[in-house]
Amino acid sequence: MANAHLLIADITGSTKLFDAESTDVALVRVRTALDHMRSIIAANNGNCVKSVGDDTLSLFANAEDIFNAARSMIEHEWNDGLNVHIGGAFGFVVNRGEDLYGDAVITTARLAALAKPGEFLIDETIYSDLPPPNQMMFVSMGAIKLKGKAEATRVYSLTLGDLGAQTVFRGSGATTLGRRTESV
Repeated sequence: MANAHLLIADITGSTKLFDAESTDVALVRVRTALDHMRSIIAANNGNCVKSVGDDTLSLFANAEDIFNAARSMIEHEWNDGLNVHIGGAFGFVVNRGEDLYGDAVITTARLAALAKPGEFLIDETIYSDLPPPNQMMFVSMGAIKLKGKAEATRVYSLTLGDLGAQTVFRGSGATTLGRRTESV
């Protein structure tokens, strides 16, 4: 394979759901949410490559389709205390069987992990490829050093609700990030 637009969308709130409900009930609700995520991906010309647990990994042909899919997901009223946090990146990808590998997969996974519920984090390339009206919806988070990456990644955030729902990075940006709870 070559370069691709990737999106990882992860459900939040499923742990609490499994604690509050029986496993069978929780599984049905999470599967329903995953099915809806896959339908949003397909409706926006994406290909859901795989789902692991309560997340999806998808390929898109262009930045606008990935934006439309992510926006639809964060605008959706999820039931049962569920929500999504999403990462998107463009870059080199290798397809091996039913799995994807490469720099874009690593970046996308790091961005999805850092995003808060209801937030979509993207890299510079996706941001640059969006039309200006869509770009205006994002806030620049600056250049962030992501875990496993040699160079800092310029990150942009889209949250349609309260600004408190956006990821905040503290400090100089020199610290490596890998999980949502870490700060720089």
